[in-house]
Amino acid sequence: MKKVNQFIIMLSLLFVVFAFSAKAQITQISQVKDVKSSDQYFHALKSMIERYGVFNEEKFRANDPLTREEFAVLLNKGLDMLEELSFSIDKNISIFDFFNSYSANETNITSFSQIKDINDRYSQYVHLESLTEKYQIDILDKDFYFRPTKTVTEKELYTWVAKIFNGSINSSPSATKAIDRGEWIIVMEAALSSVYERINNLAAKRK
Repeated sequence: MKKVNQFIIMLSLLFVVFAFSAKAQITQISQVKDVKSSDQYFHALKSMIERYGVFNEEKFRANDPLTREEFAVLLNKGLDMLEELSFSIDKNISIFDFFNSYSANETNITSFSQIKDINDRYSQYVHLESLTEKYQIDILDKDFYFRPTKTVTEKELYTWVAKIFNGSINSSPSATKAIDRGEWIIVMEAALSSVYERINNLAAKRK
């Protein structure tokens, strides 16, 4: 009986590994089930998957509202990938010269442990810790709560991205309307690509 139980446990572990591996293999936009080439966000999502490798879901759900957790995770993944790309282009170029540390409500935290409603058992712990401690970016409320499921408004998204990436807000975003994932991916891809282009231009000048 003990051997049977061990065999069942082994099969379960193999299934988990297989499922995780299968999920991690989204490398082309054609693998995303709910996206068409005519969609406004198609090229931005394609870039996020095929150039930056930071989007890894079988469904995009373009019309769903964006949450803080989604923004924070993808932002951290994007900055990590820019760091890798920058090193491969010119190891002497630091991506920290291309974006700003940013605290949405001037909480200016320096440690993940200062976030009141999140601990190291949080499913996205690695990304949030990196974003707050490595990149010194936080979007906490004034009471030091992250509230990962809280919906991001249009104004919040455009303000955060403009502040972090030295950009500007060319529209009049709503302070109450939730941003959807389709618009979010367009804004984020443009921000990451602007940094990627500046890294390439700087590297070209140094040659």
